[in-house]
Amino acid sequence: GALNKVIESLKNPNTNMVKVLSGLGKRHLKYGVSKQHYNVIGRALITTLIQGLGDNYTQEVENAWALFYVQLTKIMVRDNYKVQPSPQINVVTSLKQDIQSSWAKAKGPGIDTVGKLLMKNIFTLAPEALQLYSFRNEKDLYEGTVLRKHYGKLIGAVDKVINNINNLSEV
Repeated sequence: GALNKVIESLKNPNTNMVKVLSGLGKRHLKYGVSKQHYNVIGRALITTLIQGLGDNYTQEVENAWALFYVQLTKIMVRDNYKVQPSPQINVVTSLKQDIQSSWAKAKGPGIDTVGKLLMKNIFTLAPEALQLYSFRNEKDLYEGTVLRKHYGKLIGAVDKVINNINNLSEV
């Protein structure tokens, strides 16, 4: 589906990340995703990082991820929702390094562990979000292959975005 296309496009180092993320935001609009859902995903991601990093989750890591997620969200929503203009954000090199190293540590236990944790955090913070997914009626959701396949792609996409973080300067 759409996530597969994003992941494939991110494999190309010349990919226009802004265009890909804007397109991803447009597709999410069709799925019924609102601007407020981006806040839920951001909180779930931060919660997952806190749980995954433990003592390695520092104020510097939190600041880096907060700026990074704001930048991603701006790209995904600016052409797809009515938004108020806001100042440009530039994630500086030191913050990019914090993002990349903390992500590597957080996913250290494996894609299955971090993916399942992220999805649990999303559905805990916003139980209604489950209704936006095709797998909403799956038995044994967290042990089934449908969710595993989805979060595998999601974590893969996050990996690709983080690996291409230098291509996100246009916000």
